[in-house]
Amino acid sequence: FPHVEPDALAQEYTHIAEDFGPRSTQVLARLSLELMELSREQTYQGLYSKGHQLKNLMGLMGSRLRGLARQVKGNPAWETELAELAAEQEHLYGDWVKYLGAMKPEQVRLVLLDPTVVVDRVFSALRIQAGAARLHLRIQDEVPPVEADERLLREALLNLCLNGLEALGGRTGNLTLGLGCDLDQGVVFFEVEDNGPGIAPEHLDHIFDPGFSTKENGNGYGLSIARRVAHAHHGELR
Repeated sequence: FPHVEPDALAQEYTHIAEDFGPRSTQVLARLSLELMELSREQTYQGLYSKGHQLKNLMGLMGSRLRGLARQVKGNPAWETELAELAAEQEHLYGDWVKYLGAMKPEQVRLVLLDPTVVVDRVFSALRIQAGAARLHLRIQDEVPPVEADERLLREALLNLCLNGLEALGGRTGNLTLGLGCDLDQGVVFFEVEDNGPGIAPEHLDHIFDPGFSTKENGNGYGLSIARRVAHAHHGELR
């Protein structure tokens, strides 16, 4: 559908209405959402291409700033000024790299793996950060292996779990990491559940927008990166 003509799309809709009958409205609704997602992906690709060029320029500026700082050693006023500029540039560069990561995940390296191993490793990493929260593991029996990038999956799951722990705000609460499957649908799913305050209804439409955060010190990239990882595995995050 990237370059479909209006007449061809109308013809496709007609075929769907004929083929699916009463279910055609559901199919068309799903198709509409897929087209919206495709449009978003194309926008992200354009942003990523231009943003990568900008990242390289920012890196070059940082190198020149550090070079100038070395040249003015012995001049306290200039040393301080350039050190502050270099620190601001480094922060901006780091933030921009995270933004690009939200646009496009790193290359996915698929291997056949046991998803229980992924969940166990994330759960082990959580133990040292749980604080007062009680951690629970919920794994369905006989979950089949999947083709996935373990490192990216672990990053996405850990991100979601840390969000859950932050939502608990250091209070005693529960965080559950789950794994299950629906063999009829051919789907393996991961779940992260906490009993914190939840997400305000007015924020639900924006939580996957890169840079959107309700936390004072949040950068707003965690959920969008997790969503990109899910899409890279032909899945969804909801």
